[in-house]
Amino acid sequence: MRTFTLSVFIFLTALSPGLRGQNRSIQFTQKPWLELLAQAKSENRLIFVDAYATWCGPCKWMSANIFTNDSVADFYNRNFLCTQIDMEKGEGPNLAMQFQVSAYPTLLFVSPDGGLVHRKVGASKVIADYITLGKEALSPDQNLAFYVKKYNAGNRSTSFMEVYLNKLSDAYIPVDQPLDSYFTTQVDDSLLNRANWNMIVKYLTDLDSPVFLFLLKHEKEYAARYTEDSVYLEVNSLFEKYIRSSVRDPGFGYDQLKDKQLLVSASGFSRAAQVNLRAELQFDQFRGDIPTYLELARRDAATMFATDPDMLQNISYTVLKMTQDSVYLKAATEWMTTALKQNNNPVGNVILSNLFSRIGDQENAIVRANEALNLAKQQGLPLKDYEENLRRVQEYKPGSN
Repeated sequence: MRTFTLSVFIFLTALSPGLRGQNRSIQFTQKPWLELLAQAKSENRLIFVDAYATWCGPCKWMSANIFTNDSVADFYNRNFLCTQIDMEKGEGPNLAMQFQVSAYPTLLFVSPDGGLVHRKVGASKVIADYITLGKEALSPDQNLAFYVKKYNAGNRSTSFMEVYLNKLSDAYIPVDQPLDSYFTTQVDDSLLNRANWNMIVKYLTDLDSPVFLFLLKHEKEYAARYTEDSVYLEVNSLFEKYIRSSVRDPGFGYDQLKDKQLLVSASGFSRAAQVNLRAELQFDQFRGDIPTYLELARRDAATMFATDPDMLQNISYTVLKMTQDSVYLKAATEWMTTALKQNNNPVGNVILSNLFSRIGDQENAIVRANEALNLAKQQGLPLKDYEENLRRVQEYKPGSN
């Protein structure tokens, strides 16, 4: 469950000077796949594939602003046979299956014999990233194929696995199996070191992993090294990833959730009750079970999260979005007030101002809206959203949304 922010996922449209005034572009060759392989073989070059979908916004942005950059165009035209393939038409679906393309854009580097050499998913806005990516693909000891070969040959050193897992993650390739394989080579004490902690935080998603149970049972040792809050946040994050990935399965229900909650409780983890309540609230929210979420929050949030202002703020915002029922809105007003006593912040005051409006306390609503705006000014934040919130609160009519 993420902390609410006023402006989320703002797409930056202002282009840097490096993206302006360009005259050249990548020359994409459009021909059947087998003919591309034959041409790549005759020219002794890798094939660069922009694997895209017509509905993909980042794909369009990359085509317009990256592939038309002189530096990128010169490098790719000089070193690769380049092609663009719609992965949902023509040969696209078969190639998507062959190269396991499931997210867009995916950038593939393929050898003349059809083998995958390197890949990356996503559209960076940094020109240099594309040059670096191409150089990695051309490097016999830096591309993904090299690391896969080394891994299959049995390399499980920590330094190797740090790079290998990062390459898999960048390529949108599942890391669970290689991560588990690596962790089996680690003795208990080594699981506590910084490199392994970083891998746990970045890649671990499986609640059935022995490493997750080790984390729960060695809470104090991890907390001593990386702080108690970091350990608590990591356990919550793992549970959230598990629920998000599982909730789409029609066969996943409360019984499966309870199994994981029992695992956390039985481990002796000191904040197991908070972790399990948070997980159940997330489960209800993701499943759209609003009545259960509201009742569970009303019953337990104030006591279980009394010293967790971020969680109280998240729940308060969720209640604000979910219901017009004054019983729950008044409860959320109390939670948000408690949270702001511990962490007074602009966004929290926006939430509280809207909660007060909803329950008809216009005076306190305006006070909190002004507080949000003043804090935003003090912190040098953009003021437009906070000014708009104050205007809305001042004009709010009870009974309106």
